[in-house]
Amino acid sequence: MQKTGYERYGLSSNPFRDLSSESLENVDIFHVVQRVDEDLARMREEVFYKENKAVVAVLGGLGAGKTERLLLVANEAKRNNAFYVFQNMTFETRWVVEGILHLLLLQSHLGFFTRLFSAPKWYKSVKKKLKKAEKQYDPDKAGRIIADALNNNAPSFLLINDFHHLARVEDAERFLHTLHVMIDHIDQGVMIMISSDQQYFESLMEQHKSLHERINRKIQIPPLSDEEAQLMIAKRLLEKRLVDDVDPLYPFTPEGVAFLNLDVAGNPRHLLKLADVVIDYAAKKRSIMIDEVVVGEVLSMVKEQKITIPEDAVAPELVCVPIQKITTTASSEPSSNTQKTTMSHKKTSSQKTKAPRASPRKSSAVRNTKDAQVTSIRLPSPAVEVSCPMCQKTFTTTLNDTEGILRCPYCDFLGAITE
Repeated sequence: MQKTGYERYGLSSNPFRDLSSESLENVDIFHVVQRVDEDLARMREEVFYKENKAVVAVLGGLGAGKTERLLLVANEAKRNNAFYVFQNMTFETRWVVEGILHLLLLQSHLGFFTRLFSAPKWYKSVKKKLKKAEKQYDPDKAGRIIADALNNNAPSFLLINDFHHLARVEDAERFLHTLHVMIDHIDQGVMIMISSDQQYFESLMEQHKSLHERINRKIQIPPLSDEEAQLMIAKRLLEKRLVDDVDPLYPFTPEGVAFLNLDVAGNPRHLLKLADVVIDYAAKKRSIMIDEVVVGEVLSMVKEQKITIPEDAVAPELVCVPIQKITTTASSEPSSNTQKTTMSHKKTSSQKTKAPRASPRKSSAVRNTKDAQVTSIRLPSPAVEVSCPMCQKTFTTTLNDTEGILRCPYCDFLGAITE
């Protein structure tokens, strides 16, 4: 077996190389509890017992742990079979509203016959609104429908991530109005939680004081203390640890971690990225321990640009964008059972083309997709091929999978097929 160089530290590989901890599967494992988490836990408990409602803003800079807090709430809701919707803010608020509506339907877990014959009123309203969703959506109706769905499924949680992306949205006021209506109409047992860059959020709230007054709590994520930084490093090391009878922090010393934490000003993501470079340097140099001397050597080399700390990769927006399923009926098609799928193309600042709304009753909607730059590919049922609007690659799924959320295997873009 090829050696990695980390065996001297009792590790199978570099424990900081993969920082993709922001998922439901491992967020609890790597999370370091801070004082703000105790406040959040108390508010969640009140919501779970339907003793109160809560509107919370989690604020901090890049890499501070905002998304992690939202995922912790989602994970707790999942463990307790509670109702939750996790939605990323993107540059088209219609997609955000559609994504929330679609996820509300998915979370209902209603049986087929219940959905068909005796669906509750909120479910019918959400489904009707989703079918008629459009760019110029009515914020009052959307806000009331979403709030009603959350109320009828309490305890429930609406988690909106990266709220600062709203800064680059043309119809930001429309979504803010929607959020305002939602907050006004939620009942006890409902939590709306958003994460945002602190500077943007405070600037936005100065312009929307009425909305600001409706937010119960602003949670500002503090920098890591040296003790918290040590625990974060130790948790990462534990994942790759080959032996048990060593200090959890080894090969790092408390002084070395304190030096790291000082340089990154207590930022968790920056701490892990710097630890990645430091342990790699120490392994190549065959250092026995990683103390303040070794860390100082690395920081000097970084300053002299002899060592480069990798920049954060620009991740795709994980927003639930509906994939419209079209059943063609034109006689020119080979078979009346043939189905096509199209995924709504993401509009950027340089793309102003508005895609026509597809209709299952009009074959012309399929022909018009060429002008709207939407890819559609025909495959025999039950297999369908979907074109991802983010990376432009295609992947195949089956109709049995279309009730859930589809994830592009190439870039992790999320979408869901709807009627």
